[in-house]
Amino acid sequence: MKIARSPYQAKVTPSKGKRGSLWFCVISKEGSSDILARVDAPNKEDACAAALLELARLHATGPLRGNAPRF
Repeated sequence: MKIARSPYQAKVTPSKGKRGSLWFCVISKEGSSDILARVDAPNKEDACAAALLELARLHATGPLRGNAPRF
């Protein structure tokens, strides 16, 4: 599942292995392969909620500058 809020996007995906056991979202800037944040969650709904919160944070403050991605 992809959640886009220009210029950022989040991809919410189940982890490999047992389906539905763990979900994660990866946040990046559109057109870039750089990962701005990654969040693990126990289910799809929590991963989507975390993605929306992180997208809102990025819109409010901009990307983390000079810092390593949050994992």
